[in-house]
Amino acid sequence: MTSLHSCVPAALATLAGDLHGGSLVLLDAGSAECIASAAGIKLLSDMGAVSVANLSSTSLHRDVAAAAALTGSGRLSSLTILISTMLAPAEARIIAASRAAMAYTSHIVVACAVSEIGHYDEVQSLYSPTCYSDFCTALRQQLQPKSQLDITAKLCPLLTIPLSESAFVLPVAGAAAGAVMSNGRPLGYVAAVQTAADSEDEEEEQQGDARSTGAGKQGKGRDGEKAHGVAVLAHALSSIASSLGVRPEAFCLGPAAVAVGKSLAFVASEDAPPAAFVLVDRAADLATPLMHADVLMQKAWESLRYDNSAETGLERGDGDARGVDLGNINIKYSGWEDEEMVQLGRGHVVPGLFTPAHVPVPMPSIQRQPATGDATLSTTPAAAAEISGGGEINFSSFLPGSLFHPSDAQTTSHLGFLLTRPGKDAAMFVRKWLREAARKEGMPAAALRSKLGAGGVITARELRSLAAVIASYSPESEIRNAPLLQLAEAAALALEDTVKSKPENCSSSSVWDALRREEHFLELACSEGSDPACEQLVDLFIAAGRAGPVGLPEAVGLLLLAYQVLPDHLPWYADGGVSGANISVFTAEHEARLRSSIADAIVACSSRWVDSAEPERVARKDAPWLAPLLVQRLVHSASNISSGEDAGERRALHLEVRDAVSELLRRMQELSFIKQRAQQGFRQTIGSGGGASSGDWNEGFNVDKGASESYSSSLLVRLASAISGRREIKGLKHSSTSLAGLLKSGLGRFGLQKQPQPGDYPLVVIFVVGGVSISEIHQVLACVDAKAVAAAAVQAGGNGGGEVGVGQEASGAGAPPPKVIVGGTALLQPRDIVFHALATN
Repeated sequence: MTSLHSCVPAALATLAGDLHGGSLVLLDAGSAECIASAAGIKLLSDMGAVSVANLSSTSLHRDVAAAAALTGSGRLSSLTILISTMLAPAEARIIAASRAAMAYTSHIVVACAVSEIGHYDEVQSLYSPTCYSDFCTALRQQLQPKSQLDITAKLCPLLTIPLSESAFVLPVAGAAAGAVMSNGRPLGYVAAVQTAADSEDEEEEQQGDARSTGAGKQGKGRDGEKAHGVAVLAHALSSIASSLGVRPEAFCLGPAAVAVGKSLAFVASEDAPPAAFVLVDRAADLATPLMHADVLMQKAWESLRYDNSAETGLERGDGDARGVDLGNINIKYSGWEDEEMVQLGRGHVVPGLFTPAHVPVPMPSIQRQPATGDATLSTTPAAAAEISGGGEINFSSFLPGSLFHPSDAQTTSHLGFLLTRPGKDAAMFVRKWLREAARKEGMPAAALRSKLGAGGVITARELRSLAAVIASYSPESEIRNAPLLQLAEAAALALEDTVKSKPENCSSSSVWDALRREEHFLELACSEGSDPACEQLVDLFIAAGRAGPVGLPEAVGLLLLAYQVLPDHLPWYADGGVSGANISVFTAEHEARLRSSIADAIVACSSRWVDSAEPERVARKDAPWLAPLLVQRLVHSASNISSGEDAGERRALHLEVRDAVSELLRRMQELSFIKQRAQQGFRQTIGSGGGASSGDWNEGFNVDKGASESYSSSLLVRLASAISGRREIKGLKHSSTSLAGLLKSGLGRFGLQKQPQPGDYPLVVIFVVGGVSISEIHQVLACVDAKAVAAAAVQAGGNGGGEVGVGQEASGAGAPPPKVIVGGTALLQPRDIVFHALATN
């Protein structure tokens, strides 16, 4: 099997002939993110590129002229444009870039991450099976019909952002990650998915029997509208499988996963060893990614995203993403400039698609670190320019702005290792690596002494002190250890007591840790019933109306968590006794109290929104589930209270807010029902089949209590545990891509043969449609590692013939578990779940 880290370099290798001799490479946001994480800009330089620029740049003429001057001849061998979107959304940019380059080259190459058949399957009314050649012909007509331009379009599947050898996500701005429902909700968060083929079947059904129409639509609601992006996502998964050297066999859990699996079954695949692709809807488990786990890299990414969003003023969820001018990046002399990389990935969003589900990880500058451990490293473009004297960052092995360092195998290995460790252990290993690096540089032991925090806890100050010693030892030392120094600064940000995103609310305690405590208390309350849960939630919303660490969006996230967790403690609900989505986990009295407290909190927060520079933007971030018109009225009302606005108008506005809250509670109950329906078959399987004990579902796989107190509800861990134990999982729908697989699956349905199971394959890819969190990756990798260790111990006779341990079923004890890779359409944080699950637009 091919490594995840080699997928993108292998795709770029198909462009070697086009880049050779001096090419200008233009990247869109998605392709730039892939190259940053899996290849490094040095690879493009080694292949012959003289310069790399942003496709969305407003100074393309200057960029092209500068690149041509670098060749020495004033001519470029080619203009190579890499896009991660479909052709039509990028057409205007491609035309502008081609016109700018016509005076310097006659060879233009457009490399697209979506195949021709992928275009055709997604939008047959716009693309043909030969859309690449059609696009080249149209582009030539747009430029110079009578010229001798050599225009080529080809496939270059830049589709993976590897987090480790066992985890990946899709590029944020790519076509596959932007798959959405037509009503604005992303795939993976809906109750039903209707594709074009389903629409045709429904029309035939309606013509055959009009009375069946009502039953056919029951449960779909507004989410039953036709989905977009299903075919593109299916083709992307097929390309990833091909890059890994396998043929995908889909096992699906949830309506969106089933739709993608059906589409994947019709995608032509190469004759290769089969691998199980377990596709899971995000809505099947929202509780786990909602929680703030004690995982160092998740906290680091959250801190980095907050810091840089303050600089750019452009965050995920604004709904009005603008093109960002990254300028020209001359790889012959420097890497990406710090100011540009802070904004990389926040470029234009394809019209008609949902706002990207996550933001790439920006990193602080380490061009000139302070020599003292008391100072904080520069994290802003202005500060970086001041420290470096306006100079450029000279790290050619990677793109500054990414946690990934493709040309540094050791640091890449460090990052993957940190994903498997809880917070305290991860910080300890970062300190160990810094000390080892210092010793290799020949630094005296006295320079490596540092003070531990209270109780022997590793602090951000200690890590920064060690990093500063390495950086100040010599310029060569700083350059050699640049990837590790970036990783250390990310860890230091995660360990800081104060979260910089809310300086007005936090002074001594972390929002992250405060939310972890609240989540723990809420889970305890839910285990006792709906009454204690309601009491705690009401108190949370009262506190959210004031300035504190738990604001309105965090309180709404905790409310959603209660709707996800509480049904597991209600036997009549958890055992499948729900007949419809209208039955709430809370009583009418509870919902009335919640509705009133939430409405009061919104009105209280609106008075703080008007104090910001952009009140409506802040309001959309705090309450994305409110209609834009209602947000405008709230802001207007809050700004006019002192001027004596009519009390009747304010009461009417308050009633509108209560109606919006009622819709919010309805949506939360719908998501709770989606989860229970998706997990019902899987729960019954784990409780009664495959040789597992009935306690397996409730106990789950205890990964590490230090990482989180709440891992028992993780669906992905239970899937990984069942797959590693090679247990039968009847709740998954199998969509085979081969004739043999179809026959085996069909015979299995009639009981004539055992149905295929994910654990039967040597490689299993668990892919979450809707995004995956770092904490979930941490849990699954820890679970699989523990299973592998247990199997090895059994094989070596390590159990001494004693009792078989938990998870070591008699049928599979001692057998090595399959290799498991975790993936998702995006890398999510808890706040992203609230946005995607509840946002109205």
